[in-house]
Amino acid sequence: MLILNKDKFLTLVFSDLVVRAGLPDAELELQLYHLVKTHMIHVKCGPRAPFFRDGACRYHFPKSFRDCTLLHYHGFVQYRRTDDGCTCTIKRKVYDNRHVVPYSPYLLLKY
Repeated sequence: MLILNKDKFLTLVFSDLVVRAGLPDAELELQLYHLVKTHMIHVKCGPRAPFFRDGACRYHFPKSFRDCTLLHYHGFVQYRRTDDGCTCTIKRKVYDNRHVVPYSPYLLLKY
């Protein structure tokens, strides 16, 4: 997680441009799609995973679909996750936007 003390998002719309929580379009952003598929999908969730507690994922994956980003009063953000039908397959299992860990497209492509 990257936290910038002096730089804060001015609006939630701006934050949607900087941080995404969904799969990019494979036809428009092929390189980013492969990076997200490789590094940003929450796949290892099950009874044997270290973050699986009390019958559920500790990080609350899969997340729910939502049309807009919400910022709670204590600073917790629920990112926009659209139900656009975009999926990826990893080891014969299909994942959608509910399984994507929030990421910065700029930083993911750069590093």
